[in-house]
Amino acid sequence: MSLEKTNVIDAISISHDSKVVLILSDNLAWDEKKHLHLLVEKLNFYIHVLQTRYIDEIYPESSDKEFLIQIVCKYSPDAKGKTFLDSVAQVFETLPYHFSYGELNKPIMDR
Repeated sequence: MSLEKTNVIDAISISHDSKVVLILSDNLAWDEKKHLHLLVEKLNFYIHVLQTRYIDEIYPESSDKEFLIQIVCKYSPDAKGKTFLDSVAQVFETLPYHFSYGELNKPIMDR
């Protein structure tokens, strides 16, 4: 999928520890001006899907599970991107969902 499709869940899976993982595929370079704006829009859509429990309709296996939103970046975040992603991780500490991010083909750790 693409970050430009802000109202689409890119992928859903179950983690080894039984969390429902909503994967957000970030295919844009960090120097693109619209990157952070699109990322915020798509993250907000993912959170909306969880808060409204629409996830239950599109992925019935999600009942009684914890949720993880995971951003998989094609490109390494620059300093501004890293600061942004770390601030998103702090916001998620106040939400009932887990958050992680990382680069494609590198290990991704929960934050």
